[in-house]
Amino acid sequence: MKKWFYWIGLPIVFIALVGSTFLLKKTYASSFVVARETERVKDGYRAMTMHQPEAYDLGILRTENAIDEEAYGTIIHSDAFLQGLLDMNVRTIDGSWEGRYEDYCLRESKPQKKEAEHIEDQRIHWKNRGQEAIKKSLSKAIKAELDYETRLVTITCTDHDPLVATTIAENVEEQLKKYIEAYQQGKMEEALAQLSAATAQAKAEWEQDRTKEKETIYTSFARQEVVYKAQMIYSPAFAVVAAPSFSYQKVAPSRWKMPLVLTLLLGIGVWCWDNRKKLAKYI
Repeated sequence: MKKWFYWIGLPIVFIALVGSTFLLKKTYASSFVVARETERVKDGYRAMTMHQPEAYDLGILRTENAIDEEAYGTIIHSDAFLQGLLDMNVRTIDGSWEGRYEDYCLRESKPQKKEAEHIEDQRIHWKNRGQEAIKKSLSKAIKAELDYETRLVTITCTDHDPLVATTIAENVEEQLKKYIEAYQQGKMEEALAQLSAATAQAKAEWEQDRTKEKETIYTSFARQEVVYKAQMIYSPAFAVVAAPSFSYQKVAPSRWKMPLVLTLLLGIGVWCWDNRKKLAKYI
């Protein structure tokens, strides 16, 4: 290849690539930061007992109400979670669109059936490829990153419209909060049901045989049931360290980095092709 290609051809390729980036839609991001409530962690590992010198306690009966931060990413990418986001109302920054997010994604495509066929094992089986494409696109638009030192979770949502990106982030925060609190409540109710059943059984046995030992067992269970009911108070799923942010600053596409990398790779590739015989001797 003649030298003019490197001095003229590659700059032209670079300029063409830079120009092509202006044809791509801009992408904007909105993020928020959350931290798991430490008190909830303590509650999760607390034995259901007053830690008094009970003859019979339920120290071995514990309930894990908290969800580890590592699971946040799995939760927000689950089909059931994404399905809940399709009905959120979004509006573009220029006011040209307002409506359901699913319709927002389909606004430039042909009309398609929009309902899910059925849900099985938390996985949605869609009736058409358009629905599946929306789910995959939304999954890629939401990212959760955990800082292992601070244990803070940063959740970032992207879209071609900055206001839509912020709306997605706000809905993800709200839905994630509801999901975790529902999980916590379910675990507490399950543990309380087990404790109540044990208390009822202890009471029945004591009423049949009113010995001191059976009275002590029943009294111990009854006290712990009262304590656990008192623990069943509202506790936030997580603390929002930084609320969803709105920004006009784009995150993609890169105007210079990708064209520069592609141009360099092209130049290196052409040079290797021109000198393939020489290179073959060293390989």
